[in-house]
Amino acid sequence: MTASSPWLAAALALSLGLSACTQKPATEAEEAAPVVVTHFTPATELFVEFPALAVGDASMFAAHLTDLSTFKPVTQGQVIVRLIGPSGEERFTAGPSESPGIFKPEARPRSAGPRRLLVELQRNGRRDVHDLGRQMVYESRAAADHAHPPEAPAPGEIAFYKEQQWKVDFATAPVATRPFRAALPVRIFVHAAPNGEAAVSAPAAGRVEAVGDFPFVGMNVRRGQPLLRLRPVGADAGEVGRLSAEQARGAAERTAAEAEVARVERLFAAGAVSRRRVDEARARLAAARGAETAAGRGLSAMGGVSGATLTAPISGQIVEVGVQRGQAAASGQALVRIVDPTRVEFEARVAEADSGRIAAPAALSVQRPGGDPLLLTAPQLRLEAVGAALDPANRTVPVVFQADGPLPSLPIGLSTSGLLLLGQPRPSLAVPRSAVVDDGGISVVYALVNGEAFARRVVRTGLSEGGYVQVLDGLKPGERIVTRGAYLVRLAEAGPAAAGAGHVH
Repeated sequence: MTASSPWLAAALALSLGLSACTQKPATEAEEAAPVVVTHFTPATELFVEFPALAVGDASMFAAHLTDLSTFKPVTQGQVIVRLIGPSGEERFTAGPSESPGIFKPEARPRSAGPRRLLVELQRNGRRDVHDLGRQMVYESRAAADHAHPPEAPAPGEIAFYKEQQWKVDFATAPVATRPFRAALPVRIFVHAAPNGEAAVSAPAAGRVEAVGDFPFVGMNVRRGQPLLRLRPVGADAGEVGRLSAEQARGAAERTAAEAEVARVERLFAAGAVSRRRVDEARARLAAARGAETAAGRGLSAMGGVSGATLTAPISGQIVEVGVQRGQAAASGQALVRIVDPTRVEFEARVAEADSGRIAAPAALSVQRPGGDPLLLTAPQLRLEAVGAALDPANRTVPVVFQADGPLPSLPIGLSTSGLLLLGQPRPSLAVPRSAVVDDGGISVVYALVNGEAFARRVVRTGLSEGGYVQVLDGLKPGERIVTRGAYLVRLAEAGPAAAGAGHVH
């Protein structure tokens, strides 16, 4: 994965700047560890740091609140720290501080003992409550500090502060399951379906003329649309003349024979001629009609005197034009090829080593050139055939599907890689594709440790469907990971901000 230079420079500058302003003085190195809690509701994320609670001593809460609909800081409302115990409830309130997204209520508990700690955000007439569970209020500051000795940062922990997250395109989400199928790697060839391709050929030799716009590659046509006119030339032109003359002579003989049959039938009815005369007249009429019809058929096959008009046999797009305007075409020559892009056939070639695993082929994941894979499933895709024998040339078994409907970025004739998906989908861990960083050929995901710290997770990935990547190993259900901005966390991992030991507000 790559980043543009301005983005990279801005990210590094931000990382360096925040690192410089968040290092603690050496004299504070032995301070007690703060209580650090990250908590989510459907609406907001709370990341809060505060000194352990002690009777009568001020503990300032640095409450970072992120709106999960935008992953930007909460800048309105007020925060109430609520301590609930056997003797009642204490409340400590603060509005937004000078730092957007950070609220700083100060708690001074009146008595020692366990408390239930709630951090409540009130804004726009709504309450959003973060229940942080049990917290102890100690008898003195010394007792509180003794219970929370200094802690070294966890090995490999990556600092990426809220001030950084809020300024970039950043988001997190819990790891969940999605349905995935078993799959086999295949080579996929895209063909026109048997009823989705047609050629327009010259019925006889002739000179090619346009009917409207001359056909061109990429031109969309409808069935029956006139495309070309083919005028007879040379010997064929002479043949057209001969057939035209025969047709005219046959028409004249037919007209005379019809009149003779009518006259003889009247005489026969009056008893003036024999039955034989009637039969002879009718035979001459049949012969005249036959000669006229034969000449007409021959003339029609050659396009007549004005030439043959060639029409599109199917609706679709012209993908090949084999003739130029005014060019002479030979009889039977292919002039135009038309493909219907809504009727496509996919031939998935399964390697011999995997041929025994073909069971209930149900879908295809097709790698689009220069793009993400395209998942094709029923009803858009339907299985046509599974090969019963290995191809001796390439030692593969064909599995053929047919698809109906337009398929973006999959031109006829494409050869690409893909996956043959088998059987019914089964639940599997999955993450958005944007969460996976390619780190020198290793797939890496960044998991949330707390609101401002992340851990690198090397994952083994599987299928890719619908913008999600199957995770076979390296994550657990419910872990929260970076789904947008993972590469920036990767930069923080490599930069000096990753060594930060705390965060000063």
